[in-house]
Amino acid sequence: MGKNCMVLFCRNRGDIEGLHYFCLTSKRYRSWMTAIGRDPTREILHASNRICSDHFSEDSFYYKKGKQCLKPLATPTIRLGLKKPLMVSNTQEPSSSSSAEILSISQNNDVDEELFYNTEEVIDIHDESENDDLILNKELESRKRKSTDFSSSTDNEEFQGPLKKTSINYNDYSVDPKKLAMHLEQAKKHKQQVLNRLKYTKERINRLSRKVTQLKQVVLDLQNKN
Repeated sequence: MGKNCMVLFCRNRGDIEGLHYFCLTSKRYRSWMTAIGRDPTREILHASNRICSDHFSEDSFYYKKGKQCLKPLATPTIRLGLKKPLMVSNTQEPSSSSSAEILSISQNNDVDEELFYNTEEVIDIHDESENDDLILNKELESRKRKSTDFSSSTDNEEFQGPLKKTSINYNDYSVDPKKLAMHLEQAKKHKQQVLNRLKYTKERINRLSRKVTQLKQVVLDLQNKN
């Protein structure tokens, strides 16, 4: 399974040089989820969910036998994507009565996690977020222009009589050719199943009829002998 960072707007994927992905354990679950702006009482995560080392400060690491490790109580504090514009947060404060046993993300509760270094470049997410803002602004301007053009065109039209309510149901997808073809195929399969069942029933009736005829003949033979 590929390695992905679960922090909002983080584009780190796969092996990157100088980057390591830390799994969420049961001890870290609540503090890490709260730090990245997600509700630990409502989200169900898997053991494959990770947070990359780009979101931890230098004070969050220590060295053990020449290897860089994450401190037991370290939490992500850098570039958490919590101030992205036009984002509405529906998260709630974690309840004090909720248990830390909501979900065991990983069976490994060891605090010593080594940093392994790979051979790819680190991805910078700031430029990509700025590009996303430009695209979003252009889309909003385009929608405003379309709505203005529509209102001006309707004002100049001469309507004859009052507007009438149409009988079109836009939630009805039965006129979709692809869906009709799918329903037709299902109907054909169901028809074939019914025909097969009918054929089997007729054959069974014929067999039972032959058995009844044979039994009647046996009864007649016994009566004649007596």
